[in-house]
Amino acid sequence: MNDVKAPGVILMMNLDSLLSAEQGNILKRERENTHHIHLYNVGQYWAAFDKSAFQAEHLTKLKDVPDVVKLKDNPFPIVMHIIDENQFRSLCKSNPSLHQKKKHIQIDGTHVDMAEYNTWYLQKSDALIESKKP
Repeated sequence: MNDVKAPGVILMMNLDSLLSAEQGNILKRERENTHHIHLYNVGQYWAAFDKSAFQAEHLTKLKDVPDVVKLKDNPFPIVMHIIDENQFRSLCKSNPSLHQKKKHIQIDGTHVDMAEYNTWYLQKSDALIESKKP
């Protein structure tokens, strides 16, 4: 029997592990975030949430649609971008101020325009709500 897991399965396992261990810290960072991009290592990819996902999308011109997830014990949906190694290098090159911990990197981004962020967030999170309607 072959126990090799598909890359998508590994990514989901790593995300689940990250969110189980760090959900509170991630949500607090994003709530207080005004001008950073917080990235979390999830194996071969990096994850950015809420304001960090917003900035990453705009700074790298990401074309893929972010995921919107509902986390346990959190009443609001979370918008998340999964960033590949090329996008990660692009962010690091254009924003060289890094603060790195074991599985978390903070990059200096730009000031988050809250009106623009709120519009973006509502558009993305409404997509989750609409997709759940019967």
